[in-house]
Amino acid sequence: MKKKIGLLVLVLLVLGGGGYGAKAYIDSTHYVTTDDARIDGELIKVSPEIMGRVTELRVKEGDAVEAGETLARLEEKNTTLQNRDAALVKAPGAGVIIKKFVSVGENVSPGQRLFLLANLQDLYVSARIEETKIERVAVGDLVTIDVDAFPHHPLQGVVEQIGLASDSTYSLLPTTNSSGNFIKVTQRIPIKIRILDQEGLKLLPGMNVVVKIATEG
Repeated sequence: MKKKIGLLVLVLLVLGGGGYGAKAYIDSTHYVTTDDARIDGELIKVSPEIMGRVTELRVKEGDAVEAGETLARLEEKNTTLQNRDAALVKAPGAGVIIKKFVSVGENVSPGQRLFLLANLQDLYVSARIEETKIERVAVGDLVTIDVDAFPHHPLQGVVEQIGLASDSTYSLLPTTNSSGNFIKVTQRIPIKIRILDQEGLKLLPGMNVVVKIATEG
């Protein structure tokens, strides 16, 4: 009796292992998966047009704003209409204030970042695919997106753009082989994945995700 039970357990283990192996094989040949991915979006930097002292802030982090809405006011040093308009710091586009970098009383200058905006209704996924797998990925491929913050609510997406160079190419300090001690590192190619429907989830830029891209093999 004990021998029969042992044999049955062995058969179940073999069948289970075979099933797992078959699934792993299918996944490796029909999908490209990576956890080197995150929620991303177009971030808009808001800067003043003139130098001056901040006298008023009209928004806080988390506020939704429209394009052209006044976010802050600078001290007006003369009364001309043109300078008065320049003293108003306005939103260049619609979005949500995700970061405020200034307080009332601070002196600011043109080009200085005062606010950071993001359109949270138009987010996407930025992922990096290993160079050995990138040829299997094509624009238009369907993608399953698992957001770490919402583990039981997968989203659907589509590959929208594939980078034309590896991430290291854009680095401020690109890797070069000047010492003669070369260590080969698998490069990664950036891709952009459009989220088809956020399905009411509160997605935020920077959230980690795992993407599973359906390929033709």
